[in-house]
Amino acid sequence: MKNTIIKVVFAVIVFAGCKKEETGTQAITPAPNVALSTTDSILQAIAPGYILGEYSVRGSRTVYNGQANDNGDNIRLSLDYFGVKNMTIAPDKKHLYLPFGEGKYVDRGWAYLIGYDFKKGVITLEPNDTMKAGIVPGSFENLYADYLPVYQSWTFQTRFTALEDKGDESEVIEPLSK
Repeated sequence: MKNTIIKVVFAVIVFAGCKKEETGTQAITPAPNVALSTTDSILQAIAPGYILGEYSVRGSRTVYNGQANDNGDNIRLSLDYFGVKNMTIAPDKKHLYLPFGEGKYVDRGWAYLIGYDFKKGVITLEPNDTMKAGIVPGSFENLYADYLPVYQSWTFQTRFTALEDKGDESEVIEPLSK
């Protein structure tokens, strides 16, 4: 069911960006308790309260001396943060868009571009262009990404090296819920 919902949401995002008029009714597996038949009605249903919208977050960022290691004996700093983030459709209309990390990164415009790999059946994460400009090229890693539709919750775990951190790697864990 989870994969079906995620596929529908990403299909909607892709189709919403198209300029072609829809001429018929598509058979789509709807989200729980939502009866839908067209792209417009799907967008109306998810935008206000299903996938898109505000999420509470209780995140953490761990900064390491150098690269992260398995036993964690090189942790330099651990930060916890709380807040509200707004998930929207990305400007490319092919991804979801969510501000990344704690306040200093959100204020800089860092964000996740959330996608779905249909062949592998997994949620994908990539940094937006603003974040890419602030990290060591190729250092962004998607360690874990999951969505639980029953609880309307996401969990992301990523790792990156910010240019300002002079080679020290950071790991961010963000559980989000409606």
